[in-house]
Amino acid sequence: MESGSSPASKRTSPLTRLRIFPDAATSASIDAGASAKNSVSARTCSCAITISRYYPASMAENETVWTIVVAAGSGLRFGSAKQFETIGGKRIVDWAMDEATEHSVGVIVVLPKGEATSPGQVEGGATRSESVRRGLAAVPADATIVCVHDAARPFASPAVFQRVISAVVDGADAAVPGIAVTDTIKQVNESEVVVATPRRETLRAVQTPQAFRASSLRRAHEHGGEGTDDATLIEKIGGEVVVVEGEIVNRKITTPEDLEWAVIHAERMLKGEI
Repeated sequence: MESGSSPASKRTSPLTRLRIFPDAATSASIDAGASAKNSVSARTCSCAITISRYYPASMAENETVWTIVVAAGSGLRFGSAKQFETIGGKRIVDWAMDEATEHSVGVIVVLPKGEATSPGQVEGGATRSESVRRGLAAVPADATIVCVHDAARPFASPAVFQRVISAVVDGADAAVPGIAVTDTIKQVNESEVVVATPRRETLRAVQTPQAFRASSLRRAHEHGGEGTDDATLIEKIGGEVVVVEGEIVNRKITTPEDLEWAVIHAERMLKGEI
């Protein structure tokens, strides 16, 4: 996590500019017994690293990836700040940050009001878009790709990060993971009267992490604007957004039932069952 200076050391691989921290023990973590206010801390990486774990050297020679983890939600629908609930021995935001750290030079975490007290932490805004803008302001100017990831998605896999980042490397302004919609979707008006039934095969349920060409994301946020995700703002400025394959287990923790599922899923992962 960084805010101009890196709390996770900018360690340069002998092969490449893109620094990846593959050891989860070196990533930013949250002490399950600590308060949310003091829970997020950075650790430096002293491990030997190589780019071949996830990305080809040809990509890394030209790209510097940062990730913004958005953890500023109040949890109104859930009943509490769900991102600080514990699953598998660590908090949900830990899971999100650990995976983000493996794909990034640095990670900025956006926290609820009054809880950003350390380097690499920023306080969120009144809306999700404002929270992302505050996180983006803390990302160094030399970043070429910026990922935005919801803290409430603890099970984003390495493959999902790879797909979105690689799509931006290939020329997209933004890349988002999505899964096919299996239900019939109805569009309704303010009176709950159906006005359209979109073709299901054209619809995707979109997830995070979402990856962006940094210059495009900064331009999209330059004059404010609101959206339920950042890809929406890229669309508004005419940028190209591509959808890559998402994963069903990359589920957002929104309800108590989601949390119950996440606890079981984390336990199975730790036991090596999945």
